[in-house]
Amino acid sequence: MFAAIKNWLANLHKLPEAQMAGYRAEGLVAIDNWIKAKLTYRNFKAPGKRFGYKTVWFRSIVVLTKERFFATVYGRLGIDVQFSDERFRTMKFSVEDDGRLLVAFDASLLQPDWSGQLEYRFTTAKATEIVMTIHQEAPANG
Repeated sequence: MFAAIKNWLANLHKLPEAQMAGYRAEGLVAIDNWIKAKLTYRNFKAPGKRFGYKTVWFRSIVVLTKERFFATVYGRLGIDVQFSDERFRTMKFSVEDDGRLLVAFDASLLQPDWSGQLEYRFTTAKATEIVMTIHQEAPANG
């Protein structure tokens, strides 16, 4: 029983192997597990929610393949957009002065009844690598 608990704890903050196999098949470029992240809502409106400005800290997993960008929020899906997706072209990927990866976009990209701006900031040493790869693999993205 101790081995089962130890195994569960060791894999608590990792993606399932089946999902990772899919990312490897797409050409895995970078992955960073259980990193600090921050989501900032600006002028956000959704059914039952309104925030002029709100910041939420969480832990995330970030995955970049040659075809998509994927990130979790509280262990759940946060962003999963393929480079070929029309929504991807309007997302802004950059590295901030402090080295964090910034992903900013209009909230309506995720849900049609949302509005406002969402800004995800990921504290990862791979921020520059991720942004450079995105600009090489998906040059239409700014």
